[in-house]
Amino acid sequence: MPPSDDEDALIASLEAATDTDPTLSALRERRIQSLSSAVSAAKAARTQGFGSYTPLSSEKSLLDLTTSPTYPRCIVHFFKSDFNRCSIMDGHLETLAQKHLEARFVRIAVEDAPFLVERLGVRVLPCVIGFVDGVGVERVVGFEGLKGGDAFETGVLEGRLVGKGVLLEVGTGGGVGVVGRREEGRDGEGEGGGKRGLRGRKAVDEDEDDDWD
Repeated sequence: MPPSDDEDALIASLEAATDTDPTLSALRERRIQSLSSAVSAAKAARTQGFGSYTPLSSEKSLLDLTTSPTYPRCIVHFFKSDFNRCSIMDGHLETLAQKHLEARFVRIAVEDAPFLVERLGVRVLPCVIGFVDGVGVERVVGFEGLKGGDAFETGVLEGRLVGKGVLLEVGTGGGVGVVGRREEGRDGEGEGGGKRGLRGRKAVDEDEDDDWD
């Protein structure tokens, strides 16, 4: 998990500790420095929007975000507010946003992004697209490929995004703002379909409300 403000108290307690053993004192000092750096990095990241799941209301703001060098990794959820599965996806993305400070997590209603919805071929909701350096490298369409259906676990979605380099595996030491490697020739072709491969398709379940075209 990313560092939190709770670690400020841990740093204070380590600084207040006394020890006559020089070896232990040196270890404690290194621990304090490491924790201080991690907490400072996490706080700085949060001032730039990392660690939160942010709603956007315009296509320009989405384009600016996904093409900014400040945010090389972005996860975008195209949604409709009255779709139950979109609400379920929101919960998972909110959890991942707090855990992965190396990426920005945002959502935008399809009615607020008609040009991008058409250009990206978004036809089934929820639709989550992972961008690296402005290039779509993974796409999750509905709940396809997410074992468990409506009850899928957050880790399943996380694994999909880590596997395509949109997110970094926890504990790898990647950190905020590290630019991931683009996968040549993918350009939005995830397990859930290609960049424009959703046009005219039907949702898997006959009674689900995710086919909104």
